Amino acid sequence: MFELGTGGLAAAYVMLGVILLSLHLYSRWSHWIKIMVTVLATVFMLVTYKSLPGLQGWPLTTDKLPSRLYLLAIEISEPDNIYLWARDLDVGTELQRPRAYELPYSSKLHQQAVGSGRKLRRNIAQIVEIDPAGKTVKVPGSSDIPVKQNIIRFLDAPQGLLPPKE
Repeated sequence: MFELGTGGLAAAYVMLGVILLSLHLYSRWSHWIKIMVTVLATVFMLVTYKSLPGLQGWPLTTDKLPSRLYLLAIEISEPDNIYLWARDLDVGTELQRPRAYELPYSSKLHQQAVGSGRKLRRNIAQIVEIDPAGKTVKVPGSSDIPVKQNIIRFLDAPQGLLPPKE
């Protein structure tokens, strides 16, 4: 199956706009029906627009993290974020593609990620556990509004977690 990407989505939006314009200009339907169809089409366009980053593989942020991940790689972007490439263990590991996850940068998390990255390079499988309960902290520079932070732990994975390669 071929993929059109964002260009195809933009073309579909333009076509939908043309159809709505012709509906308003040439239809004998009442104004209420025309307004409802336009509002409904606008809602669907906004839903697809907001859903697009998740479909394109943009990293999931901390408010959407699963509770356990099988870690494959780490990228540290030092004052901004820490990126994890991992599989979600909450839904199982078989037939699942890896996903990118974005964590806010902290020096403690940086040190944990570096240690876990060293273990990954020595072929020691790693699991990331995320506790959404977390703790509330004040982040300097963000108008001192309390922010809830997840508690994140990097652990050695037990042997035999993934099926053997064939």
